[in-house]
Amino acid sequence: EPPAGGPGAPAPAAGAPREPGLLGWWRRRVARTQARWEDVLHASPVARTRLIAKVVTIHVRYACGYLAAGYLVSAPIQLAFRREEQALSAIGHSLVLGLLFALPFVLLIPLTKIDWARMRLPEFKNLELNLTWWATVGAGAMLALAWGLQVFDRDSAWARLVEPRVAWLNLVLMFLAWARVKFDTFLFRDFYALAPDDDTLVLLRSTRAPRPVAGAPADAQTEPAKAEPAQDGTAPAEAGPPEPAPPAVPPADAPPPPP
Repeated sequence: EPPAGGPGAPAPAAGAPREPGLLGWWRRRVARTQARWEDVLHASPVARTRLIAKVVTIHVRYACGYLAAGYLVSAPIQLAFRREEQALSAIGHSLVLGLLFALPFVLLIPLTKIDWARMRLPEFKNLELNLTWWATVGAGAMLALAWGLQVFDRDSAWARLVEPRVAWLNLVLMFLAWARVKFDTFLFRDFYALAPDDDTLVLLRSTRAPRPVAGAPADAQTEPAKAEPAQDGTAPAEAGPPEPAPPAVPPADAPPPPP
């Protein structure tokens, strides 16, 4: 039998009551996470550590990519339309921060290779939702850092580089990117819903048994039966090449063949 909550576990009944409130939402989220990581929890320590490290690296790389795009492209465009003093210095600081975030995005390419061709659209959309959320968290951390530097170390070079208005603008941009994907998954809920054996990173699929093909006969989805040994203990005879069919004999009253 499949493990409780695992990929092969039966889905709860459609009419089952859902526990209301924040606690119920948290328990449902924990149950979904446990079901998704069931294979990882039962893997060897080396394989588990390697897989978790790759998942974290993928999230770090693409979150830095979103932040780099915000600081390099979106924020300078928004600042250019504002007729404010020191706008050029703010754009320059934004470009420097964008280059700093682009550095890990480029360096982590060899460690974050994914077979994107195997991903289904719901898997990719939910992965994009997770990545934009962590990019929003990173932008919020940059805003907190900017405010902290303005309070405790206002005259430092880092305080001049990480400006609060640039960090706030990038936070708004990252939040809007996350909200756009979230709106798509909410508007097309059935289309972007994940199946029980889906994986947003295509890392666990090779460790799971393939799903039976709908409409295929049962004998086509099972292995061929092996030959059983004879009752006297001798090994079963191996199947050889088929014997040739005997030549057809024409009947006696058949007409002779044409010349």
